[in-house]
Amino acid sequence: MRYRRVKIAGATYFFTLVTEHRRPLFGEPSAVTLFLGAVDTIRSRHPFNVDAYVVLPDHLHAVWTLPEGDAIKAIASVSAAASIIPKPSRSH
Repeated sequence: MRYRRVKIAGATYFFTLVTEHRRPLFGEPSAVTLFLGAVDTIRSRHPFNVDAYVVLPDHLHAVWTLPEGDAIKAIASVSAAASIIPKPSRSH
């Protein structure tokens, strides 16, 4: 399925970010802290308002109000920031 997203400067968006293979990467408080720190760094370059977060072990929900203009870069940067969270080791 291909998702379509309306791009409106200054709009408020609800979105969900799911971890790869629904691994419980956000199950550790340190991983959540790392991710939210990355979001703060991105906000310093691409300002946007964080209206709400709900963080669960394998995904998060967020509501953001994006700025006039640079909105899509902020979303793409946060998606990339999720890749910095250490992956739990797999037991064989």
